[in-house]
Amino acid sequence: SRRLRLLVEGSPETKRLADEIQSQFSAGTDVFCFVHGRAGTGKSTLANYLTHVAESTGHAVLNAATTGQAALQLAHGATAHSTFGIPTIDDDCIVSTVTSNTAKARLLAETKLLQWDEWPMAKRTSWDCVVHLLESLRADLPD
Repeated sequence: SRRLRLLVEGSPETKRLADEIQSQFSAGTDVFCFVHGRAGTGKSTLANYLTHVAESTGHAVLNAATTGQAALQLAHGATAHSTFGIPTIDDDCIVSTVTSNTAKARLLAETKLLQWDEWPMAKRTSWDCVVHLLESLRADLPD
């Protein structure tokens, strides 16, 4: 949207980052990017802008957050537990509840932009669970 674009362009650093991510995304390159900053520095605005850009070009986007409060700030946001099927048990080894050959599994496998707000607040076991899930789902995709 025009409002989001103007907000992103208002900060040279945010604009540079948005342009770089958008360029990599358009080229079909896998990008892992960690955006950090204090409250009010535009992280959610950047995420929502990138969501708008990706969706406007027909790409699937998933926005997750470690907390429900953070998820509310994102376009189509949901908790990471809901998005990735992370069990709420506290264990050293957890496995996602998302099963293959489901609509959620297909969406996760085909998503071109995945943003996880407050990722550093998640437990390592949650991150390991998501990495394993995404790797297994991507492996099942036809070439």
